[in-house]
Amino acid sequence: MRLGSLVFSVRSIHMVVQGDNAIDVRIFVSHAGPDTAWAEWVAWQLQVEGYAVELDAWHWRAGDDFVERMRDAVERSGVLMIALWSAQYFDARHATRDEWSAIRVAMLQGDPTEIALAEGSGPDLPARLAARDERRRALFRFDARLRMMSTVAQHDGRFRVYVKGAPEAVLARTSGADRDAVMAVVADLAQRGLRVLAVAVRDLPPGAGAPARREDAEAGLRLLGLAGLYDPPRPQVAGAVRRCHDAGLRVHIVTGDNGATAAAVAAEVGIGVGALDVLPSGGLSSPLPP
Repeated sequence: MRLGSLVFSVRSIHMVVQGDNAIDVRIFVSHAGPDTAWAEWVAWQLQVEGYAVELDAWHWRAGDDFVERMRDAVERSGVLMIALWSAQYFDARHATRDEWSAIRVAMLQGDPTEIALAEGSGPDLPARLAARDERRRALFRFDARLRMMSTVAQHDGRFRVYVKGAPEAVLARTSGADRDAVMAVVADLAQRGLRVLAVAVRDLPPGAGAPARREDAEAGLRLLGLAGLYDPPRPQVAGAVRRCHDAGLRVHIVTGDNGATAAAVAAEVGIGVGALDVLPSGGLSSPLPP
C-alpha cells in the first residue's frame, strides 16, 4: 500500500489462535524521525481497526535505549512490523550504526547463511535490499540435488543470472575458471572450518528474455569468486560430546557441508580426535560401524 512516497513493508505475522478467533496481535510501526507524523497517522488507523500498536512517539520515553526498544519490539512474540519505507528511512544520517543493526534484524529473515551474506556484503544494506528486490524477475530456490540456487535480475533492459552454491556444482557450469586453483582455495578454506560457496553470473545478450527454466539459467556461467562463512558450534556442544564419550557412546556427524569443513568443526568440539573418518556423499549406503 502506498501513501505518498511511503511504502508499507510487512515483516511477519505471529498470531495465537484460539478457536475461530485470532488474538494477541501487536503491531510495531517503524519509521524515520522526519516521518513521525505519517507514523502516528498509520498507528491511529490501526488502532481504529482494533489492533494493539507500539510506536516510539507514543510509548517510548526520553532516555530510553532506542536500539534495545527496537530489538525488543521486532523480536517479541506476537509482533507484526510495518516499516514506512521513505527516502528518509534509508538515509543513514537519521540513524546510528547500532540503530541500523536493529533495523536490519527486522528486515532480514530466513536461512542464516543468506542473512550472513547480506550483512557482510557492504554498507547501505536496506537500500541495496530494496533495489535488489525491485530488479529481481525470477528466483530458482536452492535445490539439494543440484546444490545451488539462482536469481534473474534486470539491469538497464538486460537480464543477468546470479548463481551461488557448492563450488563443485557451480564450477561444473562455468567456463574460463582454473578449476584446480579454485578447488585448492576451497580446500584451504574448508580446512579452517569455513563453509564455502561459489558465486557466478551470466549476462544475457540484449533482447533476450528472462530464462523460464533453471536449466536454461544455470549454464554458461562466469565465476565471480568464493565466500567463506564460519558458523561456530554452540558453546554447549563440546561438553555434550565429552559426556557422550565418557558414557561409551560414539558420535557421528551427518552433514551436507564439505567433508573438510565437517572434519574441522568435528575436531573443534572433540569428535573423532586422533581417528576421524570422513565418508563422501553416498557413503552411508551401509550401516555405520559401532
